[in-house]
Amino acid sequence: MEERRGGLTLLGPGWSTGPGPEWSAGTPDRPLRVVAINDMPYISVEHRPDGSVTYSGYLFQLWQIMAEELGISYQMVTPLTNDYGSMSPNGTWTGVVGELVYGRADLGLNLLKFTPDRSAVIDYIDGLPMESWSPTFLVPRNTAGTPRLSPAMFAGLLRPLGADVWWTLAAALLALSLVLRLSLRFNSARAEDDRLVRDMGWGSCLFAVAMAVARQGWDRTPQSLAGRTATIFGWATGILIYINYTANLMSFLAMHTVSKPISSIREFVQQPDWTLAMYTGVDKLNEFRTSSDPDERELYRRSVTGDRFVALNSMEKGVLHAVQSQLMVFADFNTLHYFIGDEACNYVPLQDMHIRSIALHMVIPKGRKAFKKAINNMLLKLYQTGSVSRLMNTIWKPDKGMCTQQHRYAELSINELIPVFCLMPLGIVASMIALPMELFLHKLSQTRGHQI
Repeated sequence: MEERRGGLTLLGPGWSTGPGPEWSAGTPDRPLRVVAINDMPYISVEHRPDGSVTYSGYLFQLWQIMAEELGISYQMVTPLTNDYGSMSPNGTWTGVVGELVYGRADLGLNLLKFTPDRSAVIDYIDGLPMESWSPTFLVPRNTAGTPRLSPAMFAGLLRPLGADVWWTLAAALLALSLVLRLSLRFNSARAEDDRLVRDMGWGSCLFAVAMAVARQGWDRTPQSLAGRTATIFGWATGILIYINYTANLMSFLAMHTVSKPISSIREFVQQPDWTLAMYTGVDKLNEFRTSSDPDERELYRRSVTGDRFVALNSMEKGVLHAVQSQLMVFADFNTLHYFIGDEACNYVPLQDMHIRSIALHMVIPKGRKAFKKAINNMLLKLYQTGSVSRLMNTIWKPDKGMCTQQHRYAELSINELIPVFCLMPLGIVASMIALPMELFLHKLSQTRGHQI
């Protein structure tokens, strides 16, 4: 252990109200116990041959400033296990979380993801997210040349729109063509030309509506209000679908797509010479431990036994170069970029999954309300003065993670196109309202003609 006081530039007066009655630590007589594990690139923990431990990195520098501002004496403590904190099969906690739960530490300096299990036993300094983490499985892309010609390649023409969009569009075209045919067939002879009614059967109406989506017209159009209403809404929908399809098709064709040597966790497990790299104690490993999928449980086994496994939180920058050709990493892209530099641009997501951004926070034991409030207020103060950003830039460059594969193509789903498809039922309703109105007006004009 080593006792430290922050020694960096102060931002203003310290926390004059003191730690509060619920605190029993933070004074020179009883310093606050701060636990941290090696967590590159955020914090570096170095165990020297003489038994001493040194700390450095962005988070440690930030804590030095906060401790100095708050007037807190502290000492760094080493956890019993070198991980963030996960629940063992017997119900006990390990790592940083375990140190807080069992009263061996007062603050966890590492950044942890919020989980219900953890939040039940510890509190998060959640006033300001310390970092945004977007983890996924990443593997090196294939470097093969021209792919083989296959029918699957032509499926790319359908990629700009999701399968749900294509099925919805087909149903909408059928419904609109049926309405168009009904408006022609059952309208009055005065409203529609007899020849047009004969020429435009249901098949012709379906073809005409489909051509509207493809931005092609036909030589004759309905003359009745109901028929033209259906036609107008069909054309409006067609224009919007055509624009969205064309724009997304260009994005898809311009996107730099690559093939992957491994496309699933099962394929990875079947490879005898591939290595898994991820942080130990992350919540994902808890999911793997209790998973019904044997391949995911195999990943958990590797993390415990060390079999073809590399712990990211126990290595220095650049270590991954030795195994990166046959390496699957569970981390966010910026972390991988920190370890192997621009060669991370050759990595692609393992699965076509939605990558969710996760907020990370420091943690403390339960029930330290005054402490939590003081830390949150100080973090907000440091953020507003730009100190947090300046320290963050020491690990992340301004152009962090600027690789082409990070700009991922995404097909349009029905959710994005709901406003477009709302035109179809609106047009059907409007046409069905116009049809009886025209029939009524036609009969009314005939009755008046007989009366005259």
